[in-house]
Amino acid sequence: MSKSLNLNPEKYQLDEYYSNNPGNIRRYFRWSYRIVYQVNEKTIDILNVIHTSQEPNTT
Repeated sequence: MSKSLNLNPEKYQLDEYYSNNPGNIRRYFRWSYRIVYQVNEKTIDILNVIHTSQEPNTT
């Protein structure tokens, strides 16, 4: 999965739970988890890993 993000970081959808999303916070699902990451100029940062049975924590 990390190689996929490295090659195409904007592959996944914008995270709709971030109300102030500047357009670079994205999310994807893997097994029962929602992985939230931020695409920066030189890095990709994992912001959160949330089990899908939990309520999303909006920011």
